[in-house]
Amino acid sequence: MRNTRSFGATISQNFFNGFVTGNKTRQAESQVSKDREGLRVIEQTVLFAAATSYMDYLRDSAIVEVQKSNVRVLEQTLKQTRDRFNVGEVTRTDVAQSEAQLAAGKTQELTAESNLTTTRSNFRRIIGNEPTNLAPGSPVDRFLPSGLPGAVELSLVENPNVTASMYGIDVNYLTVKINEGALLPTVSLQASVHAGENLRRGRSRSRRTRAH
Repeated sequence: MRNTRSFGATISQNFFNGFVTGNKTRQAESQVSKDREGLRVIEQTVLFAAATSYMDYLRDSAIVEVQKSNVRVLEQTLKQTRDRFNVGEVTRTDVAQSEAQLAAGKTQELTAESNLTTTRSNFRRIIGNEPTNLAPGSPVDRFLPSGLPGAVELSLVENPNVTASMYGIDVNYLTVKINEGALLPTVSLQASVHAGENLRRGRSRSRRTRAH
């Protein structure tokens, strides 16, 4: 009895597929670059929020000090007005006006302190610690372009929102080219190898002689 076993292998090599492979590779690279620019957008947003909260706290703390100084001046003015009223130099109306100005100054001081509390909370939320021993802000004019043409040219290269959009254009363009390539004919080469083996199975018989 014979059994047959066969073995085979097929090799396929694609020579042309409408430039789909190359366009997909370039599309993936453009997508990576686009996502990288998107990460820069997030980084700039976080840094801008941190710088804004930093400067807001410096501003509001300075406003609080100004309002406190204003209240001290108004308190001194009211004291002098009352002294002058006691000697008959001014009228009760003048005293009332000084009292009203002091009340308004205290209201402005409380408003400034309330704003500072909000700014401190925002600072702690964004930066992660309390605003202590902050250095004064410095001008950033030296980092800016000298004119509008330079600002436009710099933004086209450095602004991640612009560069991300440009990479997005590349991704969409390559998507179109991939779809167009899918309509083109493809060329490929296939090679097959087959081998067979015959197996022969024998069966033996034995006789036994019986004695009578």
